[in-house]
Amino acid sequence: MKAAGPRESVSIPAISWGPVLNFSDERRAFGLALEAADERQDLAAALLRLAAFEYEALDVDRYLGRLDALADGFAGRGPGAAAALARHLFGEGGFRGNASNYYDPRNSFLNEVLDRRVGIPISLSALYLEVARRCGIAAAGISFPGHFLVRAEDDGGAPCVLDPFHGGARLSLADCRARLQRVRGREAEFDERMLEPCSPRELMLRVLRNLKVIYARAGDARRALRCADLGLVVAPGNLEDLRDRGRFFAELDCYALAADDLELYLVRVPAAPDATDVQAQVSALRARAARLN
Repeated sequence: MKAAGPRESVSIPAISWGPVLNFSDERRAFGLALEAADERQDLAAALLRLAAFEYEALDVDRYLGRLDALADGFAGRGPGAAAALARHLFGEGGFRGNASNYYDPRNSFLNEVLDRRVGIPISLSALYLEVARRCGIAAAGISFPGHFLVRAEDDGGAPCVLDPFHGGARLSLADCRARLQRVRGREAEFDERMLEPCSPRELMLRVLRNLKVIYARAGDARRALRCADLGLVVAPGNLEDLRDRGRFFAELDCYALAADDLELYLVRVPAAPDATDVQAQVSALRARAARLN
C-alpha cells in the first residue's frame, strides 16, 4: 500500500530571514535530502541533515556508515528477519528507549541516537527503518496516536507491528487497541487504518513537531522558530507551522515578519478557532513595527 504524504495546499511564500537566523544553505540541503527521501525512502540522510542545524560540521557520511555497519553485522536474514532485526538492535545492540529523560531534545537526533544508543519511539523507529532498508527488509513507520511504531513484513510477507521503544516488542491488534485507549480514553475506537504506513515526510514532520514543543516549553524561541520553518519545508501550506512561526517571530521581536505570517494564517483560515486572538496579536504587532520605523 502506498503511504500517504502530508496534506498540502498552496505553498507559504518564502521569507527573508535577515539577522534572525542564517541557515539558507543548510535549509536548501535539508530540502534536497527530503526530495531524495521521497524518491528512495532514504530517511537517514534527511534526519541527519536536520541534526546538522544543531550540530555544526556534522559528518553525515560517517553516520550513514554507522548504519551500514549495523546492517552488515546482522546475520538473521530470511524467515523471521523483521523480529530478528529488532532483537539485533534493541537486544544485542543495546539501543533502548530513554524513559528517564524522555524530553531531552537529543533523543530526536539520529546522530545522538547512534552515539548514545537511546532515543524516543520515533527516532528508534527511524533507526530500525534505515537498518531494515539496508538489509532488504520491507518496513515502514506508523504514525500511531501517542507512540510511533513500525510495520514490517515478516514470515511469508505477513505484516507485523513492532515497538522499538520497548525493545522491539511485537504487538497484536489487541495491544494496539489497548495503547490507543490509554492515550485517548476507553471510549476511543481502534481502526486498523491507524496502522497504515506513513511517508518519510510525515515522519519528519512529527519529529519537528516534537522538537518544536520541547523548545517552546524551554523558552527557546529561536530553535522553536527553526522547527516551525522547517515544518513548512516538509509540508508547504502547513498552517499550524505558519501560525507558530509567526508567534515565535513575535517572541524574538521580529514584529513585521510575525504579523506577515499571522495575517496569512488568517487569510487561509478566517474561521480558525483562534482567529480573534490572532487578529488582536496582528494589530499589536503592526503597531510595534510602526513605532520602530
